[in-house]
Amino acid sequence: MKSYLTGVFLFGLIIYIGASGGCASTEQVKGDVANGKKVYGQYCVLCHGDNGKMQLNGAKDITVSELTFELRLTLIKDGKNLMTPFDGILSESEIQDVAAYSMTLKP
Repeated sequence: MKSYLTGVFLFGLIIYIGASGGCASTEQVKGDVANGKKVYGQYCVLCHGDNGKMQLNGAKDITVSELTFELRLTLIKDGKNLMTPFDGILSESEIQDVAAYSMTLKP
């Protein structure tokens, strides 16, 4: 009887974890946040502001962005709407640094 109850409990636990989405995924963020802040200050602050909320020229509020690190890399490289594509302006590591810094602007 004890092993039966243990089996039922484990089965229920597995179902619960599966239904709740399991563990949160941990996204790997690469980049030097300190350098990203410096590069952000040179290239991004004019439209996004110091805190990421400025929204000048159609810039998005970075603090409420749901974009993943990978999507931020793509956006910084390719641009969108009025945003300048920084591929060729910034190095790959600078793009990673800015993306990493932008992740810290989320509350």
